[in-house]
Amino acid sequence: MELIDVVEEELKAKWPRLADHLERENFTVGAAFSPLFITLYIYQIEHQHAMRIFEFFILDGEDSLLRILYRLIDLKADKICELQEMALMSYLRTDLINECISEYGMVYLLDY
Repeated sequence: MELIDVVEEELKAKWPRLADHLERENFTVGAAFSPLFITLYIYQIEHQHAMRIFEFFILDGEDSLLRILYRLIDLKADKICELQEMALMSYLRTDLINECISEYGMVYLLDY
């Protein structure tokens, strides 16, 4: 839950429009992003990519998960703000990371 608090503060500071959109859609930051932290993104992506994330998590801990999430948000904040209800939930939980991997590659998402 501490990670969720950190993400919520970061959203409000760096992406206020996105934070406002999630609030208007009745999404808490926890509901939107905690599944990604709980699963380390592993269930949403191909095995090879999941292993890369897991390696970074072993090396850098929670910071690696936050870096990935912030990169995803930075890349797709405008699109997230266009979505509503179930489409928004589906996008945040599965499509967001897969779309970013497809468009930018895993190395870009993991890059510091």
